[in-house]
Amino acid sequence: MNIREHAGYRNCVNCDADDSEIMFTFTKKWLVEVRSTPSEILDRMNIDDNFSSSIVKCKNCGCGYIKDVIESREPNSEWSQEKIKENIEFYQKLFSRETINHLQYEYSLIKNLLDLVLQKKKDNSELSLLDFGSSLSILSPMSRVMGFSDVMAYDPLYPNNISEITPQNTAINFKFVTDIEEVKAKAPFDAIICQSADEHFYDLKGDIKNIYDLLSDDGVAYFSHPVMDLDGDIGHLRNEANVKDKKTISRLRATFHVHHLNYVMPKMFKDILIRTGFKEIKVVMLKQRVAGVNFFNFSNLKLFFKSFAKYFLGLLGSNYRKTEFFLEKYK
Repeated sequence: MNIREHAGYRNCVNCDADDSEIMFTFTKKWLVEVRSTPSEILDRMNIDDNFSSSIVKCKNCGCGYIKDVIESREPNSEWSQEKIKENIEFYQKLFSRETINHLQYEYSLIKNLLDLVLQKKKDNSELSLLDFGSSLSILSPMSRVMGFSDVMAYDPLYPNNISEITPQNTAINFKFVTDIEEVKAKAPFDAIICQSADEHFYDLKGDIKNIYDLLSDDGVAYFSHPVMDLDGDIGHLRNEANVKDKKTISRLRATFHVHHLNYVMPKMFKDILIRTGFKEIKVVMLKQRVAGVNFFNFSNLKLFFKSFAKYFLGLLGSNYRKTEFFLEKYK
């Protein structure tokens, strides 16, 4: 799939209405003067003086999204050997001492997913997992280590020679795939992960429906959905040139850019999941603990009680900003 094929104007990604107000517009001038984006990057993205791409808010349902998608990224035919080496080094650093706390969180995620799958799948057949929109993900190799025997990492932006990152002749083997038709040929999957990827989906409801269709009838899906608060941050974004707080600047630049197409808040996102046919499974998702420290350390106890508080809020139907969803199909 060439991402350029998706450039164009979109209706609301939640309700399909074509009635919105512009909240903010990205331009080349703003990217240069406020974001200090290097000219070589802009050239590579085909961003010229006529470039514009606007974040809008639907007047019907309040959903935030980019209306005029001028998505300039496209998959390279192949990575150079230098680029492969660079990405291998990046991938290896995801499994290191400095990431231990995050690795334990990812382990907790896969353990919860695996437990749910095993509860539903009582036979002795091997287990399959799809990492949907995976990029260079920790979760694909970790899933393989923890017992999923057939693991596929799907991302349409992978280059053709992505397999050189993880050769197939290793014990921790899994497959990178760029073609959705190849994914469909391997379906259904016992488990599907979509971690912080839906904000990039051109067709948000369409890709969520794809995930639903790719999941086996007794399978389990997991979504990690980022909170990108357009209403809360729009003032800062419009005034970014004058913002001095480093944390605010970091959040704005990580959240609001031309590659993030959807700004859907958690309650609305959950509604989309339910309308698609998913049913939420209530799970205590323990937050990452501080490694090398006793469980009863204050920092770990704080994370533990925070996790249980969110679990009980979920049971009560609270509309807190939920970011993680374990799901099954409605029967």
